[in-house]
Amino acid sequence: MEHSSYFPLFVDLGRKKILFFGGGKIATRRIGVMSKFTNNIYLISPRATEILDEMSRKNQINWIRDSYDPSYLEDADMVFAATGDPDTDQKIVNHCRERNILVNAASNHQLCDFYFPAVIDKNQTVIGINGSGVYHSGVKELRIRIEEMLDEEYQHENKQDCHGRQK
Repeated sequence: MEHSSYFPLFVDLGRKKILFFGGGKIATRRIGVMSKFTNNIYLISPRATEILDEMSRKNQINWIRDSYDPSYLEDADMVFAATGDPDTDQKIVNHCRERNILVNAASNHQLCDFYFPAVIDKNQTVIGINGSGVYHSGVKELRIRIEEMLDEEYQHENKQDCHGRQK
């Protein structure tokens, strides 16, 4: 049976080992979002952005300064291949599939077992938005509109007392 879209799922990442191969802009953005939900993130890359370097120094992520090696997949639950090299990303995907590890390849959405959503985390509400790996600008616009709606709702709630009367 072929599927037309991916199932949205909210997962407790607290006890999951998450690996990122590649320390560029995509990894920086995704690690920044994920670090709000877990501190069990491993970055395997010889180089990283300043932001990732700082996160490592603050012990927010574990940075292993090395290139991809399949041995790093030991006990991994979720892997992000964002090396900037499609051939290396393909190897990572293949090795993950052999080990039944969920994998996301930044270089090719067709290789992904899951997509990284646009995440809204406001006022104790978490929303994920997915464009099946191809509708990035539309997803970003929708995320911004929902954030604005949540901000307006929060402001409206704060103007009322516990009985719904205006303060």
